[in-house]
Amino acid sequence: MTARQQTHMTTNNPGQESTAEDSPDDDDSSKSGSSTAGIDETFEILKNNRRRTVLGYLRSHNGSATVKELADFVTADENNVDIDVITSSQRKRVYVSLYQFHLPKMSEMDIVEYDKNRGTVSLTDKGVHIWQSHEDHQQVPKNWGYLSLFIAVFGIAGVAVSVYLWHTLITLILFSIQTVMLLGIAAYQLNN
Repeated sequence: MTARQQTHMTTNNPGQESTAEDSPDDDDSSKSGSSTAGIDETFEILKNNRRRTVLGYLRSHNGSATVKELADFVTADENNVDIDVITSSQRKRVYVSLYQFHLPKMSEMDIVEYDKNRGTVSLTDKGVHIWQSHEDHQQVPKNWGYLSLFIAVFGIAGVAVSVYLWHTLITLILFSIQTVMLLGIAAYQLNN
């Protein structure tokens, strides 16, 4: 099982590393001690794939891990391989990035408690809140899945009936109904 399969999470840019816009010099986020994060702070944390992966790993492993465990998992996730087959150079590149930049930044923002000397990382209440808000926005409501399935089955049945009966009028009516249903769904989703 690959590292990506061990955690149920979605990331947009596997292998994304720190960029100039993600440098330590541009950190203007608030550093309040509250257990909730502002939108700027949330985006600052979630904009980087490695930090999202760290949050997901901590969330799925009782909120704590060692830097080595995190580096192994992030490396395997970015390379889409099992932890057993990552190379030492791959691991080192990720370890240094986490150790020197990402974990201290997450600690400064009170997302994790990071003990550099012991090499341990623990998720804070604020970190849990950020991850939950990220997960909530990533999930598609199940009702839409059932509705989409219904429309797909309706469309397949319509094609089968029209082919069997070879009537253009039936095909036109069935696909018109399906199109109106899809437009209704799209309009509803755009308004919510």
